[in-house]
Amino acid sequence: MYRGIIREAQAKDANEILNLHRRSVHALCCSHYTDSEIDAWTSGKRADQYIAAMQSNEKMCVAEERQTKRITGFAAIEISQEQIKAVYVDPDFVGRGIARSLLTHLEDLALAAGLTQLSLDSSLNAESFYLKSGYSVIARSKSVLRQELLLKSVSMNKYLK
Repeated sequence: MYRGIIREAQAKDANEILNLHRRSVHALCCSHYTDSEIDAWTSGKRADQYIAAMQSNEKMCVAEERQTKRITGFAAIEISQEQIKAVYVDPDFVGRGIARSLLTHLEDLALAAGLTQLSLDSSLNAESFYLKSGYSVIARSKSVLRQELLLKSVSMNKYLK
């Protein structure tokens, strides 16, 4: 179980979230995606996009180390769409329960909002994590990164208890 803090993301976290997101995709997705897919996935991202997401309908949270205050993961949910938007962990901290803690936090937010199910589009490398977390595969699909690139993904859902 993760021993850090899960808290609401703040605008001051945006640059750290951006860097973590890029590092996570480059390090953890390379076994399932090509270099060009990963570059397209991570290029063009800017800190202000995370701030805009925080200020919109998305609820974003971060995992933070208690001592160092280093952000070790982030996650986002859009309650109105009943959808998990993101769960990413710093590659230096994989295997410490951070992703599970972040996902549980998002599911708790969903339950508190009265939702009975959640959906998500998983990267291929994260599919087994979501399966272990009780999600079911709906379909194999492709997510649009930009008009010129589709990224293989897995549409999944979970009924909440």
